[in-house]
Amino acid sequence: MGHDYKSPLKLSHLQLLIAVADHGSFSGAALHLQMSQSAVSYAIATLETDLGVKLLSRGRYGACLTPVGEQIVDRARQITYLMNDIFKQANLSRGLQGGHLRISSFRSAATHILPEMLAEFCRCYPEVAVSIADYDDRPDVDADLRRGRADIGITYLPTGDEFEIWELMRDEFVMLFPPEFKPTGGHASWQDLMNYSLIMAPEGDACD
Repeated sequence: MGHDYKSPLKLSHLQLLIAVADHGSFSGAALHLQMSQSAVSYAIATLETDLGVKLLSRGRYGACLTPVGEQIVDRARQITYLMNDIFKQANLSRGLQGGHLRISSFRSAATHILPEMLAEFCRCYPEVAVSIADYDDRPDVDADLRRGRADIGITYLPTGDEFEIWELMRDEFVMLFPPEFKPTGGHASWQDLMNYSLIMAPEGDACD
């Protein structure tokens, strides 16, 4: 016979643990979640008491996960993912008559590509809330997907093998040369290009 067991753990406490782990400090997690630092500290202390283990080491430069804390935060991410998936399935069964769609995207796509798509989506599914996080660089989009912070990522190909990928569009690239440029044979060759300096996007730009 199994034993009846009522877990004292709260999902909100696990989510706060994930936030502290991601931001490296109680203050960073509190700022991100728009909570007081004391509320975050109290929730983590309660979680540690409920589990009977120390999850975080506090120091002058922030908070670091203990070895057991690393194991538990990994499982907390899985629990959070499964909870989100439960709500997704429920929303699907209701024909998308509710829910929250989270999109992470590189900045130019969020500015120029998504608005028209989202306008059509919102016309079809007005009860679904949509939020967008835009970034300068692709790794931030990939990180949001891996950590369960986003449902959809708009990024450049290729990307991680763990994702399910659809190609939305292809961008055209063109070369700009000074007026005196004369390609050999009617088409620019790599040898032609070697005679000119390459102007790159600023360091950290998504197009570099």
